[in-house]
Amino acid sequence: SGTTGPEKRLFCTEKDLDRMTDFMAAGLRTVADKQDVLQIILPFGTANNQGDLLAKGAEKMGIFPVKAGMRIKPEAQIDLIRQHGSTVLFVPTPYLYRMTKELEDKNSLGSLGVKTLFVTSGYLSEPMRDQLKRAWNGHVHTHYGLVEMGLGLAVECNAYDGYHFNEADTLLEIID
Repeated sequence: SGTTGPEKRLFCTEKDLDRMTDFMAAGLRTVADKQDVLQIILPFGTANNQGDLLAKGAEKMGIFPVKAGMRIKPEAQIDLIRQHGSTVLFVPTPYLYRMTKELEDKNSLGSLGVKTLFVTSGYLSEPMRDQLKRAWNGHVHTHYGLVEMGLGLAVECNAYDGYHFNEADTLLEIID
C-alpha cells in the first residue's frame, strides 16, 4: 500500500484484523442492513487486502458480499448487479463516475435496484454526487480511510451532515 513511493508492508495480528472487520461492519451498518447485497468493486488479490477485509466485515453483519473487483469491464459489473441483486456498491469514486458516464446511455442504471453507492478513494464534488444520485436513483455516501493504516476512519450516514468517526480505534484532535 501507499499513495506515493515504494510499497509498504504492514503486519497485523489476527486481533488487529478482527478489529478492522468489526469497524467495516459498523461502517456498513450506517448505510446497509442484512437484506442488502454488497458489491465490492475494490482490488482483490492478496489475502486480507481492503476488499477482502470489507467482505469479511459484511459477512460479520450478515450481508452477502459480491467480490467483483476492478479488473472486469463496467458491463460485467452491471451483469453482476443483475445476477446477485446487489443493492449497495462500495467503489472508488473515480471508477464509479467513469463507469456511470460510460454506461448511463446504454443502461437504465436507476432501475437496477442499487439503493446506495458507498464511495471511497477519491474526491466527490457536489455536482458529481448529484449526477451519481440521478443516474443510479440512490443515495451516495462517502467513506474516509487510509489504506496504510488498515482502518477506516469515518463514514457518512443518511443525515449527510458530516462523518461518523471511528472513535474505537483512532483519536481525533481538532486544532483551532
